[in-house]
Amino acid sequence: MICDQEILSHLIKVIQMISNHCIDHGFTGLNILNANGKAAGQSIQHLHFHLLARKNGWY
Repeated sequence: MICDQEILSHLIKVIQMISNHCIDHGFTGLNILNANGKAAGQSIQHLHFHLLARKNGWY
């Protein structure tokens, strides 16, 4: 999916803010996932990110 440079830049800044918040509040890591396109499992084309906060020993 094509995303405007300005919007994508803002999204990355927000992802960074959320990531820092998670680390500041006890999480030890973070996975960021972007699934894009039909082959990646999308049935409707749209831009989104999954942020998965992690702690050591969590599975």
